[in-house]
Amino acid sequence: MTGIDTSLLGDVRQLVLEILDDHRQAGLPTGFDAELWQALAGSELLQLGEVEELGVRATMTVVGELAAAGALLPVAEHDLLAGWLCGLAGIERLSGIATVGFLDADERAHAVPWAVAAERVLLVDPAGRIAVTGPEQFTLTPGQNLAGEGRDELRLTQPVDWVDVGAPVRNGLLARGALVRAVQMVVTGARAVELMIDHAREREQFGRPIARFQAVQQLIADAAAEAELARTATDWALGRLADGAVGDDLDHAVAVARSCAGQAASVIARNAHQVHGAIGTTAEHRLHRSTVPLLAWRSEFGTQTYWEQRLLELLRPAVTREDRLLPQVMLSRSG
Repeated sequence: MTGIDTSLLGDVRQLVLEILDDHRQAGLPTGFDAELWQALAGSELLQLGEVEELGVRATMTVVGELAAAGALLPVAEHDLLAGWLCGLAGIERLSGIATVGFLDADERAHAVPWAVAAERVLLVDPAGRIAVTGPEQFTLTPGQNLAGEGRDELRLTQPVDWVDVGAPVRNGLLARGALVRAVQMVVTGARAVELMIDHAREREQFGRPIARFQAVQQLIADAAAEAELARTATDWALGRLADGAVGDDLDHAVAVARSCAGQAASVIARNAHQVHGAIGTTAEHRLHRSTVPLLAWRSEFGTQTYWEQRLLELLRPAVTREDRLLPQVMLSRSG
């Protein structure tokens, strides 16, 4: 894997934490946080993807810390995804807020991340062409996912300038977007596990902490195991992306990460609410800042089923013996 100075990533993480510490919010997000975005931009944390000695891991560090804190902004869409498309199309990086979307044959793009706040939207059409569009070229229907993040529908109403870079760009964008969601699920899932442990130690039942009950211990252990598996798989996929993997090689790594992260998200959300009981279902409780986004991200940039089927598709040629254990295991997990 490509080497990187971990102290630099530590510096990035510390800077993000300091900004978040100065910008704490209660409850779930209610819209685009322009003040936090400006604070990140002022600290030059929104274009780390183009810094050679930092690259994808630095941006994912920012994305991860924001997700863990419940601060939901299109940092990865702006830096990694839009930046990657600009590079392919030979376009200079955009200075304003940018996001990305997949244009359908009917000239609509669905669930575009934070398009309502974006100054530019980079669209990829079914033919593999890229266009930089602005609000004057499309109509926008606002929408949100479960976590309150902008997921808007666009319909082109004016001509745009297309750059033909080839059909595989859609698959590449899908894989990179899915890896972003895997990173977000991993760090947010880890935060939910921490909340489970803290609550189990603090909450008493029948005169003792519920952490001493075997059933609670099992719920926490299962969630922690899923979280660690997802973290390991996602870290490996990040390494493959940083090393320049493309096509099926990148899809393979992302499918493993996305499958593990999505599975972990379900287990963690379910177990966390079981451990917390009724208090965890209240909108004011901080657990929602973890579990609601977890469930929302499972269906973005490809569903859980899509990535598990994609993984089986990539593995199938390598399974030449009658022993079909690995595909059977993957099918059992998806069920």
